[in-house]
This record gives sequence, C-alpha cells and structure tokens, in this order.
Amino acid sequence: MSTIPTLFVPAAYGGQWRYSPTLRPGLEWVAKHGMAQRRYDGISMRYTGGCWMQWQAWPGGYGPAPSGWLVERDAPRGEKAYGWAPIQPGTTVARWVVEAVGDARLARIGTYELCGPGIHFNPEGFARPRLIYHGDAEVLDGVPTDLEALGRWFARRWGTCSGVIWKHRGNLRQFAKVNPADIPPALVRA
Repeated sequence: MSTIPTLFVPAAYGGQWRYSPTLRPGLEWVAKHGMAQRRYDGISMRYTGGCWMQWQAWPGGYGPAPSGWLVERDAPRGEKAYGWAPIQPGTTVARWVVEAVGDARLARIGTYELCGPGIHFNPEGFARPRLIYHGDAEVLDGVPTDLEALGRWFARRWGTCSGVIWKHRGNLRQFAKVNPADIPPALVRA
C-alpha cells in the first residue's frame, strides 16, 4: 500500500493547495486505459487471515506506529511512513468490523473499505458498518479526465461520490485518483 497519486499536478489556489489542469507525468494512461471506480470514504482495511487497518505514522499524524504494524513504505525522519496496524480487540474499529462481518469470516484475502455510522461522518449513508471489497467498487462510466469537466461531474454528484480511483485495465497495480476537494472550488459547479 502506498499513496495513490492524484491525477493532476499540485498548485496553490487562494492560499490552499488544490490541483492544476496539468496531468501528473506518468498518468497519461488514465484517459485511454483507465477504468474508473467509485472511491468510498471510510477506513482502509486489509484481510490476510487477520484484520489490519491502514496506518500512517508521521509527526503530528495518527501518532507513533503501533506495535506489530507492517511497514509498506518507510519514510525518512519527519515524513509519513505507510503500513498496516493490527486491529486491537475491544476497540471501536474492532467492534465495527465484527458488526460489518457478523458471524461469517471475510471471504477474500485483500483490501476493503470499512464504512458506516461513526466513520468519517458516514458520507455513504449506510445504516450499519459495511466492509466493501475494493475490487468490487462500483464501476463509473463516462468520468472525464480533465479538471474542469471533473469539477462539473462532481457537482452533479455532490454528496454521492467521495472520489474516483482509476485502475489501469492492463496493469491492475497502477492507480490514479481524484477527490472533489482536490479541485479548485470555482470549478466545482454544475
């Protein structure tokens, strides 16, 4: 797990970082070979026989890395390190996972998004916790890949889509993403 690159090059707008209309170098494949899927706003989980949650350790972030965490990408001092932390029994996250799974075991090894009440203000509107297998995320047709058109696309779906993740159709390990907050506010209009 590493950070999925945003489709566009960063730029400052009104004192805040957003993104410019320039495609990030190396992501030109998105327009021709990208399959757009809905990004769910929850907690990234990993199931390998045990449950893990995404953890980012950096000064001022989630805090120091918990014991037993799996480092995916280490970082120099003062920068983010990415990995997976084991879900501790008795925690709120453990309770949500149990409620989402019920008595069944997770069917597939892989990554999931834990969504529902109490998780990131529940933008998905779920009545109870749910685990969504990332490979089963809703496929979105007709998603534009230029910044201004994306702003209009998000405006028409305001509150119903937390972002878009593109997967390369020929290389399922290549990704790109865009979230509504990445787009300058003046461009997010119907």
